Amino acid sequence: MDERVDLSPAPAGQTELTQLLAGLRQRFADQLWGRLQSIGAQLQRLAQADAASVDLDALHREVHSLTGAAGTFGLAEV
Repeated sequence: MDERVDLSPAPAGQTELTQLLAGLRQRFADQLWGRLQSIGAQLQRLAQADAASVDLDALHREVHSLTGAAGTFGLAEV
């Protein structure tokens, strides 16, 4: 017998979804200053010719992640 079970999540109500997105946006905003400071410190080390102390792959991932998330939350200016 071929019984298929729908494992997709039940659709959230508009209010629930709005609250969830607002919470995610707030968490992003709360973490934003620290993330910007970390990126700034790494860029400053690069500018001082101290590239050996900077993980360039990690810096790239952090900047890429930050800009992608910022756009998602309507903060394109970041």
